[in-house]
Formats: sequence, C-alpha cells, structure tokens
Amino acid sequence: MFPRLIDIQRLRNNVLHSCIARRGLVSAAVLATTFSAMVTASPQASAASSRGDIAVTVLRLINSERAAHRVPLLRMNAKLVAAARGHNLAMSSANSMTHQVAGEANFARRISAVKYRWRAAAENVGSTTDTSVNGALGLQSFMYNETAPANGHRLNILNRKFREVGIDVLVDDSGRLWLTEDFGRSR
Repeated sequence: MFPRLIDIQRLRNNVLHSCIARRGLVSAAVLATTFSAMVTASPQASAASSRGDIAVTVLRLINSERAAHRVPLLRMNAKLVAAARGHNLAMSSANSMTHQVAGEANFARRISAVKYRWRAAAENVGSTTDTSVNGALGLQSFMYNETAPANGHRLNILNRKFREVGIDVLVDDSGRLWLTEDFGRSR
C-alpha cells in the first residue's frame, strides 16, 4: 500500500531536517546522509498550493508506522497545521530548507504563536522535486527508516509523548514539494 523503497535518484533531490523543542529550548539536528543536498529550486516561488489530500495520506502512513510499534496514534490539530503551513510558506518563499528561515520565529515560538499550548513538541521538514503523493510518502518513509545515530526524524515519528500533529504539504510553482510535520502534546 505504501512505498517501502525509495528511488535513489529522487533522494538526491531531497533535503530533510529534524527539530525537537522541550521547555522552550530548540535544538535542530540536520540529517546528514550521502543523499542530502542543498535545495536548488528556482529563486522564489510566486504561487503555492496546499495539498491537504496528501497531508491526510501522510498522516495515515505515520499512524501505521506508530501502530506497528504500539505507539498511540496521532490526530490532526488545526493549530499545528497552521504553524506547519506558515513554515512551509516561509521556506518556499526563501527557497531554503531550514527550521528557521531568516527573520522567522524559531519553532517553539511559531507553535506558541498559533496558540498551541504545548509541553512537548518536535518538527520534521523535508523537500523533494517529486510533487506527487509518492514524493511526500517517499520523504515520510525515508524519515521513518532512518537508523541511529542519524535518526532524529524516526524518533519524532515514534515518540510516545506526542498525541497531535500538524502536517502541511505545499507544492510551489518551481516544482518543489515542501513537507512540514509539527508534532505536539498539549498541556
């Protein structure tokens, strides 16, 4: 049903990051693999479309991964979706894969700004030139299948503390898909 193997060529165009926030402190861990590359899309996206249909499919995959480990399933949270959407727009506009675009608030402040009262939160972001549902599912599968010590995404996905997630999938006019997953547990 979901892809287990990812095309190596496609991975060269993917960039992944993981970020964990605890008690207001943010630390970012950039996934370093031979497949990581700098984002090379066109300078600025003038139009972008949110793909809620793909986001729901990504949520189904995340929950199947969590279920396989007997971890509580996540439910979509509108406030976290709003934070994820804002971050995708910022990354696309800056053409930069990062947890904090220049001039943007850090992850902890972004989720607090949408009035999400959190006690634990984490963020996974990724990007690919495959703008189909398979591109987003490929990013998710890649993050889930990470191995230690570069497995920050996987740890976020399988973290038992999280009960909610905001997933945004943005496709810009430069032909790039941006995926942001903001995990959380409210107070």
